[in-house]
Amino acid sequence: MKIWNLLITKGAKVIFFNFLKRLSRKPKPRWLIVIDPGHGGKHPGAVNKTYGYMEKNINLHVAEFMRQYIIDQVPELRAYSIRRADRAVALSDRCRFANDWFEETADGRKKIDAFISIHTNARLMKGKYGLEIETFHFRGSEEGEELAYCIQDTLFNRSMAFGVPVIDRGVKIGQRRGKDGELKGFYVLRKTNMTACLVELGFLSDDEEAQILIKPENQEIMAKAIVDGVVAYLKGKEEE
Repeated sequence: MKIWNLLITKGAKVIFFNFLKRLSRKPKPRWLIVIDPGHGGKHPGAVNKTYGYMEKNINLHVAEFMRQYIIDQVPELRAYSIRRADRAVALSDRCRFANDWFEETADGRKKIDAFISIHTNARLMKGKYGLEIETFHFRGSEEGEELAYCIQDTLFNRSMAFGVPVIDRGVKIGQRRGKDGELKGFYVLRKTNMTACLVELGFLSDDEEAQILIKPENQEIMAKAIVDGVVAYLKGKEEE
């Protein structure tokens, strides 16, 4: 019995040391990003009137697919998520969370490399048949525009796998002015201090698009496309 216990103990040590070796070989992340699933809690966002699908849930599911994809397959990235459950987070708190991490490291590198806000869209009138995708950046942010193009292009190309027409609504400036001349909307683009963009995955208000957006397999494809777009942007910046 003592010999058996000794063998078990030695075996456990070998397994533990092998685990430590694998852990030590895991590369440290080169970039840090913040994922912002829009809305949440008492703020449902867009709602499909036919099926009752709520934007806040789709945003969260896509964000979680992004996060898991990064953990499993994208070791050069680390992601922080604004929310991981159905809870309300004020826009000011979302920006404060991201900005608190946005500091210069000892080697001069920014701690947060990109802020990605995930949304689905809504409108009163029915649009064209197909999935309509667009990505926004803040006016005057060249880096934000570059990031938006990388995400938009990757997301558009991957969404072709859904078997429906995909409409590229393009990269746009996330800014509008109210009647008083003050800037309105796109709060997270205006108030974050790092490179940021806001992705609209499609119009949840349209029944055909809602049926595409609600499927987990499609959400996973879109999530991976967004992450790969972010990585393409970050690698491009390193090569400049």
